[in-house]
Amino acid sequence: AVSPIRRPRAFARALGTMVAEQVGPQGRTLILRSALGGQVFRTAHRSQTVYHGAVVYSDDPYRRLESASSVLEFNLLLLFLERPARVPVRRIWAEDEPGPFQ
Repeated sequence: AVSPIRRPRAFARALGTMVAEQVGPQGRTLILRSALGGQVFRTAHRSQTVYHGAVVYSDDPYRRLESASSVLEFNLLLLFLERPARVPVRRIWAEDEPGPFQ
């Protein structure tokens, strides 16, 4: 079955929000800074990264993997790289596997 995603960024954002709401964020802790009335506040928040985008089509996927400019690009290519296909598709991958429901 094929289901077109008309707004992929909004879909990825909604998916990331759903993961964070249902199983909690699984990523690293980030320190956020804000100011209010001359006072500065720092708060710690867990994060959840979601990578999304079009599948990369290549006639020579091994050469494309060899040309990756970073470890992150290489790892994402392992998920998003395919030989040419007729229909363009998108995939979504979260930074870590979700934990158990609580």
